Amino acid sequence: MAPRLAARSVTVCILILGLWMTRSAPAAAERRPVVVIALSDDAQAESYANLIGTTLVHHDALAPLEPGSMIGALVGEFVDEYRDKIASAEGTRARAEKALADFVFPVAISTAQVGHESLNTVVPSTYAIGLYADLALILAKAKLGENKQAEAARFFGLVHNLNPGRRLDPALHLPEVVQAFEAARAGRARTGTLAIKGAGKIWIDGKIDGKDRGAATRQFDLPEGLHVVWLTGDERETIGKQVYVDADKENVLDLGDAPAPPRLKVQRARLKLSRATSPAARAEAMHQLAELLDVHDAVLITMSGTKLIVQTWHDGLPEGLLAGFSAYRLAEGEKPLDLLRPLVPPPLVERDPRGRRPLPETPWYRRRGVQASIAAGVVGAIVGSVVLARSLGDGQVGLDHDLVFLPPKMAGQ
Repeated sequence: MAPRLAARSVTVCILILGLWMTRSAPAAAERRPVVVIALSDDAQAESYANLIGTTLVHHDALAPLEPGSMIGALVGEFVDEYRDKIASAEGTRARAEKALADFVFPVAISTAQVGHESLNTVVPSTYAIGLYADLALILAKAKLGENKQAEAARFFGLVHNLNPGRRLDPALHLPEVVQAFEAARAGRARTGTLAIKGAGKIWIDGKIDGKDRGAATRQFDLPEGLHVVWLTGDERETIGKQVYVDADKENVLDLGDAPAPPRLKVQRARLKLSRATSPAARAEAMHQLAELLDVHDAVLITMSGTKLIVQTWHDGLPEGLLAGFSAYRLAEGEKPLDLLRPLVPPPLVERDPRGRRPLPETPWYRRRGVQASIAAGVVGAIVGSVVLARSLGDGQVGLDHDLVFLPPKMAGQ
């Protein structure tokens, strides 16, 4: 390359390098993950939730949850973790009643016990408790049919514990069955102590003890006889077990800890949020769900008739955004980016150091420090090119078009 052309190339390179080194474009802030929740199992709500998720993929400040996380648990059909178990117990009741009517008592007993095992993993409800009592009555009648009066009395007593006001119709039951049933009602005067170990809410014979008290051992005075105890909670799997309480003794039942899988926890929290009616309950459910997913921002999608309703939520961290739920907005006619705007932090504003008034943010290329650096770089590049040119001499400098390169074998001739 000729010296003059080399000097020109050096000058351009110095200018480009100076501009690159003095650029001061602001760095992009870390994108905040946003959870998108469909509070309706309608296909339209699920489709729009997917659209919001796609928009988040390309957003500058916000991002969707990581792929393979809990996204699938937040849209579509709500989980009904007890439906199949209750259906199974209903089926065992029908089969056990048939075996009892056919006087096949062992089959009636084993079938009814299978039904109880299914219901031991179901949070007690009025229907589930009634179903549990029906199966206990079948067990009692089958035991009575086997001439095991003491065991029959235990299950008759369990029916009374589950459904104290229940009566047997003499037209539908044998006199000895009605007599044994009423005798079990009268024999419940003595009590014993039951210590229950395990974390969660305690249900005894279908009646809840109260709030979740953690893993501390709790004691209860109960009538002598057979009882069923459940431990339930948002954070655990439901476990129930039958226990016989001896009078004037301290009886112990250890149900242990059975943490629910993370996905089930999220599904429960979503269902709880969709069913919340009061503002306090809704806020509590939303905070619980956000904590499970480790996010601070959410988009909630629900349906009002055929209309899609969108609402955002922010927990206050990071600061700069309004905490809590935003106003409801119709998705129709709105762009997804506009619906996400309440979750986008406002632009930073420089303030006067004396605190008098806010100053508008100055573009990076207009800041004095940046301009001074660019000017210095340009001057340095020009001076450097001049010095380089002078050092190459004052003669005519250019490309020699007559320059010939000799082959290797002719070198030195």
